[in-house]
Amino acid sequence: MIIINPLTRQSVARVLSEILNANYTPSLHKRIMNNMLWAITCDSDDGQIDGIKYSQAYWSKGAIERRNNNIANGINRDRGLRHEHLVPKNLTRTILNNLNEINEELILQIINQYNHAVIVSIEEDNILRENGFQNNLPNGYNIDKYNNELLFSRYIESEIPLFKVQIYNHEVTIQYDKLRFVNNTIDIIDD
Repeated sequence: MIIINPLTRQSVARVLSEILNANYTPSLHKRIMNNMLWAITCDSDDGQIDGIKYSQAYWSKGAIERRNNNIANGINRDRGLRHEHLVPKNLTRTILNNLNEINEELILQIINQYNHAVIVSIEEDNILRENGFQNNLPNGYNIDKYNNELLFSRYIESEIPLFKVQIYNHEVTIQYDKLRFVNNTIDIIDD
């Protein structure tokens, strides 16, 4: 997976190791964990909050069309888009909460494996929700068995193709297919 903010991820891993070792109330613990998992996919290495929220490496076709139409029509460029975690944050949080050994290196490895975002249109986000994938993986996928198919399982099951993109002057162009459906088979292209 492409990591666009390694310094932020390292800092968050450090904070998460402290949080996981602390004795906070469950509600405070959950709130801090969620904020940290959000920061990993949104905050830039230069400290800008939400600085990379819509600068993700992978976008859906609907999101690409929406962004470029918004720009062409002078509308807020991010209108109708959703920043969506590949693996729902609640599942990543569960993995971290269930660690037997808490150390910064292991936490960084887990967040670099599981905590990534893609940009989808609101219509595609609704498809994920209608399929029951807002907070869950499809049946047959085990969060403990990391692989590319697991990461993209919600999009595979919802048949939402994803593309590796380049963003220049806010306009999004496709570099190559990341998740492609051909003749009832799925191809996940390595980066």
